[in-house]
Amino acid sequence: RATASAPGASQRPSTAEVNPAGPTSDTAALAEGLRVRDGGLAADLGAGSGGVARFVADGSVRWLMLDVNPELLALCEIPGAMRVCCDVARATSALPAGIASVVTANPPYLAAGSARRPVCRTREQARIAGPLALPLFYRAASHLLEEGGEFRTIGRPRSLEEMLVTCSAFDMGPFEIQPFGPQGRPASLVRIRALRGARAALEILPQKPLPGSGRIEAGGCARV
Repeated sequence: RATASAPGASQRPSTAEVNPAGPTSDTAALAEGLRVRDGGLAADLGAGSGGVARFVADGSVRWLMLDVNPELLALCEIPGAMRVCCDVARATSALPAGIASVVTANPPYLAAGSARRPVCRTREQARIAGPLALPLFYRAASHLLEEGGEFRTIGRPRSLEEMLVTCSAFDMGPFEIQPFGPQGRPASLVRIRALRGARAALEILPQKPLPGSGRIEAGGCARV
């Protein structure tokens, strides 16, 4: 069942207790340069305790935080954020269509049985999933976006073709690829930006280092 709540809960566990690893650089990369039109709603799929919103500097942005983990959502301290406890597979029936001007998503990218295990239970839940995770996240994003709204997602370079094809399958036209990684070495992550119901020339930007964890200061998020 999908549930929504407002901030404020008694005797909540701390963020460190639920997710001791803290925010990650891939979430920071997803948030970098985020722009939300004036009065628009930004939705974060798999938001946890704040996700992308924790990295942006503009406190006037309205956020919809969707996550399947109620413990993490209870820790969300983003002012005015609407918290929705729901699996992305049910987002298309639980939430209205076309309500967001921006949707961000950092789907799980490790296969079940992966030798590399995340450092904690909640990080494992966020990083390990079955083969349908990516299309379910993208379908939810397409459902929530208004026409011309922006979808941002991040993943491993080996999944780039699947990411591009799945964006197009759900009527989101990719227009930018941003590789992240150390200079002189292969990229470790790629971020895709796409527009709902639009097609544009696809640009591949020069590779840059992953941003460090922490709040992105001035210019990290702007309204247009």
